[in-house]
Amino acid sequence: AVSLRVNGTLTAGESLSIIPTFTPTDTSNRQLMWMSSNAEIATVSSAGDTGLLVGKFSGKVTITAISVMDDTIQSSITLEILPARLFPHAQWA
Repeated sequence: AVSLRVNGTLTAGESLSIIPTFTPTDTSNRQLMWMSSNAEIATVSSAGDTGLLVGKFSGKVTITAISVMDDTIQSSITLEILPARLFPHAQWA
């Protein structure tokens, strides 16, 4: 089995790792295929042992990870992508 978690929140224009946890922990089949329910809101790709989520626009999106070796092993997580910050690095005087 596999479960997914994220640490933190994601804003449009930023990226965040999705961390899979495998049960049992000594599972040798750790290759996952990643999918987004709406690539206009967020995309996801493989980044080593994790998924790399990139926020595009604000809204809800479901990310699914499916085992490459056994498509019955999968997990999904629904996230809300927050609106982009208007002035992400502005210094106010």
